[in-house]
Amino acid sequence: FLSLCSQAPGLPSSSRSRSIVHSVWRGGTSAHRMRPGFCLPRAAFLSLMSTSLLSSGGPPAPSGLCAARRLSILTWNVWFEPVEYATRVKEIFRQCSVLKPDVIAFQEVVPGFMEALRGEEWASQYIASDTNGSTVTPYGVVLLSRLPCEMLMKSMPSRMGRSLLTADVAP
Repeated sequence: FLSLCSQAPGLPSSSRSRSIVHSVWRGGTSAHRMRPGFCLPRAAFLSLMSTSLLSSGGPPAPSGLCAARRLSILTWNVWFEPVEYATRVKEIFRQCSVLKPDVIAFQEVVPGFMEALRGEEWASQYIASDTNGSTVTPYGVVLLSRLPCEMLMKSMPSRMGRSLLTADVAP
């Protein structure tokens, strides 16, 4: 689950931000409480991005949606299994380096992936939700942002020790 939200109109511009919610729940449903605002499910958001509705040169944004700048998001389940691991990690990092998204959400991150990520030059341009691998044992989620942001990891009731990782990303 990944959503883009802008805060409700009427808030001071200094407090407006885009909120990204990244949940590690697999299967089933989960409810997420977010600030009031215009929220789009991932599919709708990606559709808007592909038609440039969120870019400053596109049509006017719907009421309540900040259209000041385009926000690019890459989300990738990197798969914790060791099958062709080195090849997969190399290609994932190559794609990140080429695409240069504003925000990257990795799922099923293992400690070895974090170690490899720390060695990537392109990754030094991002703020990471985890810099020492403490949230990815045995595996977990990691957010990277090139924009100023506040990230929060919240434990959720789960038999598998799942957590919710959120980020408020400033425009």
